[in-house]
Amino acid sequence: LLRLLNSYPAAQQNNEIRSVDSIICESLTQDYCSSSRRSNRRIASYATVATTQKTDKKTSQDSYIIESSLLIPAVPVHPDAGHDSHLASLAVGYERDQLFTDFIYRQNYHDLLDNPAGYFSGAKINFFDTRLRLFENGDFRLQKLELLNITSISPRNLFFKPISWRISTGLEHQNNLNDKLTVYAMGGVGLSYQFFENSLSYNFVNAIVAHSSDLSDFIEPGLGVTVGQLFYSDFGTSKLEFDSRNYLDGNYHFQLGLEHNFNLSTNQAVRVLVKQQWNRKESFNHAQVSYRFYF
Repeated sequence: LLRLLNSYPAAQQNNEIRSVDSIICESLTQDYCSSSRRSNRRIASYATVATTQKTDKKTSQDSYIIESSLLIPAVPVHPDAGHDSHLASLAVGYERDQLFTDFIYRQNYHDLLDNPAGYFSGAKINFFDTRLRLFENGDFRLQKLELLNITSISPRNLFFKPISWRISTGLEHQNNLNDKLTVYAMGGVGLSYQFFENSLSYNFVNAIVAHSSDLSDFIEPGLGVTVGQLFYSDFGTSKLEFDSRNYLDGNYHFQLGLEHNFNLSTNQAVRVLVKQQWNRKESFNHAQVSYRFYF
């Protein structure tokens, strides 16, 4: 490209073409300064564009301006600069006309809404995600113990066609009917696309087996779908998601939720969640705000 540009007369270069070198140097300088301030902004791609045109046919030599695009890829954050793997969190919320407080501990590692710096977008790996709940009337219970949850959301494009997948197992109060503790295992496959910059759209078809006093059989199979959208911004990560679980005995649990994670620093965040839930017996809403500390 530089050889082609140098082949033009100097005056024409000065008047019509801005130096590619200067644009690259200015861009890299700006990006280096921004990176040194530890901002979480993505490094923009830079382009120099010159239109192709043909000059006067009567001239003895035709001159052309070459149309081209020069892209500088985004520089990822080093994994060592990402948040720590352990999580302790305190949450307050409201559900079924009751206030509650949740005490949360996660042994490892990263979920879809955690600060993505230093991690792969669309990846979730959780081990021993534990939640204890204290209600305003004094009742105290194990709300959730998720032994394993792995999700891989890999966007497809014209050339690459990966399959997204997920697996999870544990026990949780899932509001299938009477809010009983449920032991479950789930696996799903799906597709993901990046329709917009800084976003991921995904969907899964899930197979479920569960045991609960809310369900008819000792082991109750079921199917479900999950459809969601992730948005990444300087203010954190947002998730809009619909999830359904339909069991063979006729019980079901649907939920539609909007969740946002505000990154306060590398190892601190505030998360807000609102969702509506439905089962065969009732519909109710849920709201929660939590402080999250990674260590």
